[in-house]
Amino acid sequence: MNILIPLLLGIIIGYILRERRKKIDTELLMSVSVLVLIFLMGVRTGNVKIDATKVLLYSIAIMIS
Repeated sequence: MNILIPLLLGIIIGYILRERRKKIDTELLMSVSVLVLIFLMGVRTGNVKIDATKVLLYSIAIMIS
């Protein structure tokens, strides 16, 4: 359930930004949304255990390369 909240917020923000017709750096928005998603995945969701710091480090390494 925690993962759906940022996705719904992203859809709402996307519609708002689309109507403004301004050029906005979507790369920054995507990066922030991925980091929020990684953080929320680290929060206990059911019985699945995900180490958020490892996932964050892996995503930073992929982003740099």
